[in-house]
Amino acid sequence: MPKTRRRALRLLPREVAAACLLMSAIGTLYAWSVFVPELEQEFGDPRATVSLVFSVATVCFTLGMLMAPFFDGVAGIALRSLAACLIGAAGLALAGIGHSIWIVAAGFGAVFGFANGIGYSQALRLAQSVGGGARSGTFTGLAVASYAAGSALAAPPLSASLAAWHSRPTLLLLAAYLAAVGLLVYALIARSGRAVAPRSSAAGRQLSRQPPSEFVVLWAYFLLNSLIGVLTIAHAAPLAAARGGSPGVIAAAAVLVSLGNGVGRLAGGWLSDRAPARAVLCGAPALNGVALATAAVMPGSGAILASLLLVGAGYGCVASALPAIVAKTYGAAETSRIFGRIFTAWGVAGLTGPLLGGAIFDALGGYETVIVAAAAIALAAMLLSAGYPPARRSESAA
Repeated sequence: MPKTRRRALRLLPREVAAACLLMSAIGTLYAWSVFVPELEQEFGDPRATVSLVFSVATVCFTLGMLMAPFFDGVAGIALRSLAACLIGAAGLALAGIGHSIWIVAAGFGAVFGFANGIGYSQALRLAQSVGGGARSGTFTGLAVASYAAGSALAAPPLSASLAAWHSRPTLLLLAAYLAAVGLLVYALIARSGRAVAPRSSAAGRQLSRQPPSEFVVLWAYFLLNSLIGVLTIAHAAPLAAARGGSPGVIAAAAVLVSLGNGVGRLAGGWLSDRAPARAVLCGAPALNGVALATAAVMPGSGAILASLLLVGAGYGCVASALPAIVAKTYGAAETSRIFGRIFTAWGVAGLTGPLLGGAIFDALGGYETVIVAAAAIALAAMLLSAGYPPARRSESAA
């Protein structure tokens, strides 16, 4: 094999490729919105009822992340990754054969959502198991960005399938795709021959003895940043419409916040390998705050579009940088346990952020107060991160 090809393969080890594949497959959860109109028409349920499916998925995703460490001793990470895909495929199949929105909520929301939490945790472990710590943040960023890319890439073929065959065959096809990816991920991990350290390793136990206040800071910080992100993502198009944006501008709003999210996820992992944790944690909400404050004082839809792009980037940066920082703080073997607990902050934000934005809009008849409130939350997150230690014990030891 030529040297250049061998060098290219070393840039993306099999474990990282497996993590990215796993993330992109389970990331199809975020393509849920393409199913909503079809399911409304098929079952005759109102939008609020159909929307409950994704709320259930959010809760079960969080539960899956929280419970994932308890399965560490059940089997190797290859089997756990395969199991996550097969469980998710079973949930999608259940949704595909269901005759009511409640069965869809059980299959797509509860089972597929829970499988997302398990799979997400395994993918993070895989991405952080290689590179000797030097590139673990970059690999984590690639994996987390793949989750966002999975929904973006899946939306067009899913929409085409819905137009041709409606929801049930489409859900069954998605189930088959998820199962096939699970088998491929299993093969990649098995062929890598690398053993991922168990959670109970002595190094992990030593590194996990950090002051509880540091965990509280990270949890509260993640809650604040997630509130900004999910609120903005949920209300991107209405924000542009409220500023008088044309149909093209309104469509661009959703695209730009998603684009910023993906770019931010790549950048966050890369930065976590090259900058102090406190600088990364402080920089993301600072970017959000400046973008939102600018949008608050500048009229027109252009400022909103630019703000959405930057807020998406800040949100994505934290999404990939924080698990990498947790791995360096507590040890890679402890990441699934510690980040699983921190991830509950995202679950709280996912349930409350969109509702908060909608409630303020309904009460005041506009989004200007929502923008100001989001800027204030960004400032609070930046001040909170300023109290995080500037140098981690594990970083200095690496």
